[in-house]
Amino acid sequence: MEFRNAKFIGIMSGADRWVDCEINHPDLGWIDTTISPDEDADFYADVASVASGYVPPPASELLAIERITMNPFRMAFRSALHKIDSPTPGVTLLQAVEAMVEGLRAADPLDNVVRWYDDVQQVVRLHPDIVTVQATVAAVPGGFSISDEMVDAICRVALAIDAMKPQAEIDTLVTTANGLWP
Repeated sequence: MEFRNAKFIGIMSGADRWVDCEINHPDLGWIDTTISPDEDADFYADVASVASGYVPPPASELLAIERITMNPFRMAFRSALHKIDSPTPGVTLLQAVEAMVEGLRAADPLDNVVRWYDDVQQVVRLHPDIVTVQATVAAVPGGFSISDEMVDAICRVALAIDAMKPQAEIDTLVTTANGLWP
């Protein structure tokens, strides 16, 4: 069978590598397909022998892909805030954020950040509300800057909590997040 544009996919190595290519189907012409080593072993060997190596996407693209999936639930997000330190020694990020929210609530109970904090059930990392929250936390008296990298780190901790990852893995993510403060 005639084929072209063969390339390995995924990050697996050895005999488990799959190959994307186009095959020249007698009725349909050139069609995209994926070939695994479990299918026709001889055809796989032919295709794999000329397949190009897997080239991972650039780091910026991988981060963009990761951010699409950073959507922890409220309880895990708040648990992450509780585990991560704020820039103020001895104060968790949850304590600092809740103090700011209460200050905003006293000034305007209908403030958008207050309503978001009270009502959000799932934090969507790429939602514009995240930028609003970052700006508000930085602007209030006693506030501080929360970088995009810190929001990513908070979401990673929250997602690890959501997924019930081992405590050692969560602790490593918390340590990484705490290291992001200036």
